[in-house]
Amino acid sequence: MKLYLLLPILELFSVVLSATVSFPARLHDGPVVGEFFSVGNNLDGPKISPGPANKTSFDWWHFDVASANTKEYIAIVFFNAGPEGYKTGVKDTPTIVDFTGSFANGTEFHRLVEAQGGATISASEYGIVGAWHGSGCSFTGTSLARGRSVYTLAIASRTIGIKGIVTFQSRSPAHYACSPDLPSVNEEFSPGVGWANAIPDAIVDVDLRVGDTSFKFTDGIGYHDKNWGVKPFSMSTVSWYWGHAPLGPFSVVWFQVNSSERGTHTAGYVAMEGSILQASCVQDSLDITPKKVDEHGVVRHLSLRFKLDNGTAFVAEVTTQSVVLESSKFDRMIGTITGGIEGQASYEATTLFEATKLNTANISYNYLS
Repeated sequence: MKLYLLLPILELFSVVLSATVSFPARLHDGPVVGEFFSVGNNLDGPKISPGPANKTSFDWWHFDVASANTKEYIAIVFFNAGPEGYKTGVKDTPTIVDFTGSFANGTEFHRLVEAQGGATISASEYGIVGAWHGSGCSFTGTSLARGRSVYTLAIASRTIGIKGIVTFQSRSPAHYACSPDLPSVNEEFSPGVGWANAIPDAIVDVDLRVGDTSFKFTDGIGYHDKNWGVKPFSMSTVSWYWGHAPLGPFSVVWFQVNSSERGTHTAGYVAMEGSILQASCVQDSLDITPKKVDEHGVVRHLSLRFKLDNGTAFVAEVTTQSVVLESSKFDRMIGTITGGIEGQASYEATTLFEATKLNTANISYNYLS
């Protein structure tokens, strides 16, 4: 076994018990409280209490990887969500793990497994361990403080026929929508929705088997974030753009949400060789402009302009290469991104991004529809 696969396990023996939360595979019958101002060493920890979601709340851990040379991609989401909080398609069990992806030939797949034993999450300054009991799925991560954390997902689910390991080696520091990873900062991105990005950009090692098909690559890009809220996601989120990419020495993340309550909310992140150049939710810090939309409402070309803290601009052009997840409300695409600091060297890389269909009116978000 590669040494770096052992590092999360060795370091996380130190996780303190006082930071451990366990909850059953049933909805909480009563109100829940969300964390919207950051607590030290908890950027990636549970964000709603007392633990399990009630029917209108949600808390999830999202991981995705995409190959730089094929249509292979997979997104794995560990959910603690009520049926009205976030529509996963499961009514009574908040603890589920969801897999969406596409094979090299472009064939899409979707699988979901319930964690009937509930979940246990331990988070501290040393890292995080998350286990969705009965699903065969778990993850570990080392400390975010170093900006070079290692996360490992272990999957062994006979129920859905997926097994293997996915490893993320972070290339850039964690952040919130409006700031780097600091205590006592605002975690709310759009009204009632928190966002924390533990791994904006990662080198990945994917070694999975999906049914009878090998799903294996090391040439790709990786990412991990989480969202949470105490009221239904669809109440505050009407449409959005979101994406991430490595670009030469840079790591970039963009996120823009149009909410039903308080207009447009934008967050831009740019890091260079492990140092953050921008982590801001100031309204004019990022401009996202769709340049080309096809007859089905699929965005084919985006222009990005980040206004960096030092007064310079980071500009990029995003072009869709393949649609790897298509729904009635939004599309997830693998594409090509080109750009860099305005007036300086330009780079090209693979990107994974999402955009709401621009011909869709009265959007009500459902991840699976």
